[in-house]
Amino acid sequence: MGLFDKKFCDICGEKIGLLGNRKLEDGNLCKDCAKKLSPFFSDRRRSNVEDIRKQLEMREENRNLLASFHPTQILGTRTKVYIDPAMGKFAVSYRSDLREENADLIDLSAVVNAEYEVEENREELYTEDEEGKSVPYNPPQFEYSYAITLHIEVNHPYINEISFEVTDSRPDSRYTEAFRRYEQTANEIVCALNGAAPCVGGPQPAEPKGPDAIPQGTIFPMGFGAEEPEQPAPPAEWFCPYCGTKNGGNFCMNCGAKKPF
Repeated sequence: MGLFDKKFCDICGEKIGLLGNRKLEDGNLCKDCAKKLSPFFSDRRRSNVEDIRKQLEMREENRNLLASFHPTQILGTRTKVYIDPAMGKFAVSYRSDLREENADLIDLSAVVNAEYEVEENREELYTEDEEGKSVPYNPPQFEYSYAITLHIEVNHPYINEISFEVTDSRPDSRYTEAFRRYEQTANEIVCALNGAAPCVGGPQPAEPKGPDAIPQGTIFPMGFGAEEPEQPAPPAEWFCPYCGTKNGGNFCMNCGAKKPF
């Protein structure tokens, strides 16, 4: 067959238009049939026609099951995890209409592991010299942002892992209230899925490392009837959480990191 010979979908039999082919291991798939596959399916090129047929059959069964899916626990920000403990299933979606999307229903018992990772992104800041050219600061200064990504590994016929970002708006420091809220959300999802049951509160957020190991605002347990001591005013100087240098301004004089609080 030539390069521009007409191709037909091995699933629905319809002719495939220009640039509309989705190649399979032993055949072809049109874009309309490809849209019916799970958004978390990533092995299309290594799948044969029979594999795709079986998945599409399961997807139709999934659509029918969604009518009986009634989540009592919804966790997340933009992308959410919907859990129905009575049914023993969960779904992940950024859309509120799960039935329209045909969101995959997965057994809670099929969760192999759920965890999250924090990614630090660093971008160097620039200023203008006397000639109006963009030049780096001396010493260098940087702007930071932090992303929290959740990974859910599952034992499923056509899904291996579901990954999505919890931080819909990336905080510029690990020491902010926004970051702590996002990390608490990630902890609650991990707790609920690894435990295969709803959690109340979930585990505590991971403590930051470095000189500022105790986050600002931490309240320690007091003895019965004891009064909480007054909190001292924060010192003007601070230690860089990345290199440990003692500083007095808004940027580290050694590595250029921005003051985290």
